[in-house]
Amino acid sequence: MSSSLEPEDKTTYLTTGFSALPNIGVTVGGGILHDTGEYSGTQTSLELLGTIQPWDDEDFSNDGNAPAGDWSQVQIGMRHTAPHPVGRRDSWRYGAVWARANGAPNIVQTEGDYLGFYGGYGWDWEFRDGWRFGPDLTLLLVAPEGQYTPRPVPQLAFRFSRRF
Repeated sequence: MSSSLEPEDKTTYLTTGFSALPNIGVTVGGGILHDTGEYSGTQTSLELLGTIQPWDDEDFSNDGNAPAGDWSQVQIGMRHTAPHPVGRRDSWRYGAVWARANGAPNIVQTEGDYLGFYGGYGWDWEFRDGWRFGPDLTLLLVAPEGQYTPRPVPQLAFRFSRRF
Protein backbone atom coordinates (compact mmCIF):
# COMPACT_ATOMS: atom_id res chain seq x y z
CA MET A 1 0.00 0.00 0.00
CA SER A 2 1.33 3.42 -0.80
CA SER A 3 1.27 6.30 1.63
CA SER A 4 -1.85 8.44 1.64
CA LEU A 5 0.44 11.47 1.48
CA GLU A 6 1.89 10.53 -1.89
CA PRO A 7 -0.17 10.25 -5.10
CA GLU A 8 0.61 7.03 -6.99
CA ASP A 9 0.98 8.82 -10.35
CA LYS A 10 4.20 10.57 -9.27
CA THR A 11 6.94 8.46 -10.88
CA THR A 12 9.99 10.74 -11.08
CA TYR A 13 11.90 12.70 -8.47
CA LEU A 14 14.67 15.27 -8.17
CA THR A 15 16.96 15.44 -5.16
CA THR A 16 19.55 17.83 -3.77
CA GLY A 17 21.35 18.20 -0.48
CA PHE A 18 24.46 18.37 1.66
CA SER A 19 27.26 15.82 1.25
CA ALA A 20 30.24 15.07 3.49
CA LEU A 21 33.29 12.81 3.18
CA PRO A 22 35.83 12.78 1.84
CA ASN A 23 35.26 16.57 1.59
CA ILE A 24 32.20 18.77 2.08
CA GLY A 25 29.84 19.78 -0.71
CA VAL A 26 26.52 19.22 -2.44
CA THR A 27 24.73 16.37 -4.17
CA VAL A 28 22.10 16.59 -6.92
CA GLY A 29 20.27 13.99 -8.95
CA GLY A 30 17.05 12.28 -9.77
CA GLY A 31 15.32 9.03 -10.37
CA ILE A 32 12.55 7.23 -12.18
CA LEU A 33 10.30 4.83 -10.30
CA HIS A 34 10.39 1.39 -11.90
CA ASP A 35 8.10 -0.43 -9.45
CA THR A 36 5.61 1.54 -7.38
CA GLY A 37 5.00 -1.31 -4.94
CA GLU A 38 1.24 -1.08 -5.30
CA TYR A 39 0.64 -4.12 -3.05
CA SER A 40 3.74 -4.35 -0.84
CA GLY A 41 4.51 -0.67 -0.32
CA THR A 42 8.10 -1.16 -1.48
CA GLN A 43 9.34 0.98 -4.35
CA THR A 44 12.26 0.53 -6.76
CA SER A 45 13.81 3.29 -8.86
CA LEU A 46 16.70 3.85 -11.23
CA GLU A 47 18.75 6.76 -9.91
CA LEU A 48 21.48 9.10 -11.19
CA LEU A 49 23.37 11.20 -8.62
CA GLY A 50 26.19 13.72 -8.90
CA THR A 51 28.30 15.04 -6.04
CA ILE A 52 30.71 17.97 -5.93
CA GLN A 53 32.76 18.49 -2.77
CA PRO A 54 35.03 21.55 -3.15
CA TRP A 55 35.47 22.30 0.56
CA ASP A 56 38.00 20.55 2.76
CA ASP A 57 37.91 20.40 6.56
CA GLU A 58 41.01 22.63 6.44
CA ASP A 59 38.71 25.43 5.23
CA PHE A 60 37.02 25.35 8.65
CA SER A 61 39.68 24.09 11.04
CA ASN A 62 43.43 23.98 10.46
CA ASP A 63 44.73 20.70 11.87
CA GLY A 64 48.13 20.93 10.18
CA ASN A 65 47.36 18.68 7.21
CA ALA A 66 47.71 19.85 3.64
CA PRO A 67 44.43 21.12 2.14
CA ALA A 68 42.71 18.50 0.01
CA GLY A 69 41.69 19.12 -3.57
CA ASP A 70 38.17 18.88 -4.95
CA TRP A 71 36.27 15.58 -5.02
CA SER A 72 33.54 14.94 -7.59
CA GLN A 73 31.59 11.82 -8.49
CA VAL A 74 28.75 10.41 -10.57
CA GLN A 75 26.68 7.43 -9.39
CA ILE A 76 24.16 5.35 -11.31
CA GLY A 77 22.24 2.58 -9.66
CA MET A 78 19.12 1.30 -7.99
CA ARG A 79 17.25 2.59 -4.95
CA HIS A 80 14.77 0.46 -3.02
CA THR A 81 12.49 1.93 -0.37
CA ALA A 82 10.10 0.33 2.08
CA PRO A 83 7.67 1.78 4.62
CA HIS A 84 8.84 1.86 8.22
CA PRO A 85 6.44 1.68 11.22
CA VAL A 86 7.44 5.14 12.54
CA GLY A 87 6.25 6.98 9.43
CA ARG A 88 9.41 7.14 7.38
CA ARG A 89 10.70 5.09 4.42
CA ASP A 90 13.90 3.04 4.71
CA SER A 91 16.06 3.10 1.58
CA TRP A 92 18.91 1.04 0.17
CA ARG A 93 21.10 2.23 -2.71
CA TYR A 94 23.66 0.34 -4.80
CA GLY A 95 25.34 0.72 -8.16
CA ALA A 96 28.43 1.95 -10.02
CA VAL A 97 30.45 5.10 -9.31
CA TRP A 98 33.09 7.18 -11.08
CA ALA A 99 35.00 9.74 -9.01
CA ARG A 100 37.75 12.30 -9.57
CA ALA A 101 40.09 13.35 -6.76
CA ASN A 102 42.22 16.47 -7.24
CA GLY A 103 45.17 17.85 -5.32
CA ALA A 104 46.03 15.95 -2.14
CA PRO A 105 42.70 14.14 -1.65
CA ASN A 106 41.36 12.98 1.69
CA ILE A 107 40.93 9.24 2.32
CA VAL A 108 42.19 7.92 -1.07
CA GLN A 109 45.42 9.99 -0.81
CA THR A 110 46.18 9.83 -4.57
CA GLU A 111 45.00 12.28 -7.20
CA GLY A 112 43.21 10.82 -10.22
CA ASP A 113 40.10 9.11 -11.54
CA TYR A 114 38.47 6.24 -9.65
CA LEU A 115 35.97 3.56 -10.65
CA GLY A 116 33.99 1.31 -8.37
CA PHE A 117 30.77 0.36 -6.69
CA TYR A 118 28.67 1.76 -3.87
CA GLY A 119 26.07 0.61 -1.41
CA GLY A 120 24.19 2.56 1.20
CA TYR A 121 21.34 2.79 3.66
CA GLY A 122 19.21 5.72 4.72
CA TRP A 123 15.69 6.86 5.38
CA ASP A 124 13.46 9.76 4.56
CA TRP A 125 10.34 11.32 5.94
CA GLU A 126 7.43 11.91 3.62
CA PHE A 127 5.53 15.19 3.50
CA ARG A 128 2.65 16.47 1.44
CA ASP A 129 2.90 17.13 -2.29
CA GLY A 130 5.72 14.63 -2.88
CA TRP A 131 8.37 16.24 -0.64
CA ARG A 132 10.80 14.03 1.33
CA PHE A 133 13.98 14.59 3.31
CA GLY A 134 16.45 12.46 5.25
CA PRO A 135 20.00 11.17 5.68
CA ASP A 136 21.86 8.30 4.06
CA LEU A 137 25.23 6.71 4.65
CA THR A 138 27.01 5.21 1.65
CA LEU A 139 30.22 3.22 1.29
CA LEU A 140 32.10 3.61 -1.99
CA LEU A 141 34.64 0.95 -2.96
CA VAL A 142 36.78 2.66 -5.58
CA ALA A 143 40.08 1.86 -7.29
CA PRO A 144 42.29 4.17 -9.36
CA GLU A 145 41.61 3.65 -13.07
CA GLY A 146 43.78 0.83 -14.38
CA GLN A 147 44.44 -0.63 -10.93
CA TYR A 148 42.61 -3.21 -8.83
CA THR A 149 43.25 -2.03 -5.31
CA PRO A 150 39.84 -0.90 -3.98
CA ARG A 151 39.75 1.77 -1.31
CA PRO A 152 36.75 2.31 0.96
CA VAL A 153 35.33 5.83 1.04
CA PRO A 154 32.43 6.52 3.45
CA GLN A 155 30.00 9.27 2.52
CA LEU A 156 27.17 10.96 4.39
CA ALA A 157 24.41 12.91 2.66
CA PHE A 158 21.30 14.70 3.81
CA ARG A 159 18.89 14.99 0.86
CA PHE A 160 15.71 16.89 0.04
CA SER A 161 13.61 15.26 -2.70
CA ARG A 162 10.53 16.24 -4.65
CA ARG A 163 8.36 13.71 -6.49
CA PHE A 164 6.64 14.68 -9.76
